[in-house]
Amino acid sequence: MQIPAFKKPTADTVDLLADGASGPSASASKALPPMAVLSISTSAFLRIFYRLFYGLFVLSLFIALFPYISDVNTGGVVRLVWLALLLGGCIGLWHLYALQCAAIPVGSLAYENGFWVLSNNQKEQLNCVLVGEVLCWPWLIVLPLQSEDGSKRFLLLCHDAIKPADQARLRTWLRACLRPKG
Repeated sequence: MQIPAFKKPTADTVDLLADGASGPSASASKALPPMAVLSISTSAFLRIFYRLFYGLFVLSLFIALFPYISDVNTGGVVRLVWLALLLGGCIGLWHLYALQCAAIPVGSLAYENGFWVLSNNQKEQLNCVLVGEVLCWPWLIVLPLQSEDGSKRFLLLCHDAIKPADQARLRTWLRACLRPKG
């Protein structure tokens, strides 16, 4: 289920970030209730999804460049350049895959004082606000977050990353608190 009507104006988001830890600004329409801390573990589903996605990307790169590499009418140097391009693309995609897997959230998530508090296992906390629509499917929850320093990220929470009770609590909180009234 997608929560389409949660479109907080950008000015409110900027006010929340500018206020820092003081909580929501006076322009926010209502204060949302706090949400208990959710434990986030590693997601095997998300890691497999990334592996398949990047594997298909490498396969398509190979299919696209194979005619140039195997062309016997071109010189050996040109074919080596195409092969080097293919190898460079594969190495670049492997690097992107590693970065994407390193960004899989592990730690805890809570909502308090107008901020989503994302903590990792090293006890580093990141205060964020929602900056877009929340996507809530049976197997995936996507929270578009913006941190205090202005960086944006999509927090992907797969069904295997959160305990079933925590997942139900998060879904209930999202439905109850982010739906427009009326």
